[in-house]
Amino acid sequence: MRICTKHLLIAALLVGFPNSGSFAQGRSKTTSSKIVCEAQGTSTASCVDQEFRERGKPVMLPVLNGVAFGVSAAPDNPENVSIWMDNQTEQAQSYLDECSVTFLRSLTLYDSNGNRLLTNGEQQRLRQTHDLGELYEVEECSCCIFESIAPHTMQVVDRGNLGDAYSLSPGTYFIVPIEPRTRTLVFPTAEKSDATSPWQSHSIKIVISPARP
Repeated sequence: MRICTKHLLIAALLVGFPNSGSFAQGRSKTTSSKIVCEAQGTSTASCVDQEFRERGKPVMLPVLNGVAFGVSAAPDNPENVSIWMDNQTEQAQSYLDECSVTFLRSLTLYDSNGNRLLTNGEQQRLRQTHDLGELYEVEECSCCIFESIAPHTMQVVDRGNLGDAYSLSPGTYFIVPIEPRTRTLVFPTAEKSDATSPWQSHSIKIVISPARP
């Protein structure tokens, strides 16, 4: 369901979830949920393969209250990212997608030295107030989409382009999924990027190439 609005206060971005809960111990590399293809709305093997070819396979977070989130990057254009939701409960769950905005609540970006990058919005707020705090910004909204995810299904619920949110120079970056309901990193981070960094093993490595003349 789409809602067009002039202004929207980004506060409760996700609906249908309790505010508290516990993560399942460990993380599962597989899920019994059926993957729903965005284009056809089906779960055939051919469309699932096509979905992964276009969007990449997601790095998933542990389950919280029966629901897990994850992030993938398009193989042919890694700046295009998709947010996945795996509903392992017995009830339909909801997600509110404000186009090109809410996807940022499900990821954070690190450079090759292990430094977290600030979004353009964070940099602007830092210049104005010298305090990042929690970003509850009033955004111009061209579209908002309420997604309903059926029980035991997994699908893309949000998407966006990193280049629209970050000022990225050519180089290597790591997309780290974060829990959007709590805005927390589920796995510990490291100050420097190396082979033993826990978050690096649970991230997506992307390379931004120089623009062709």
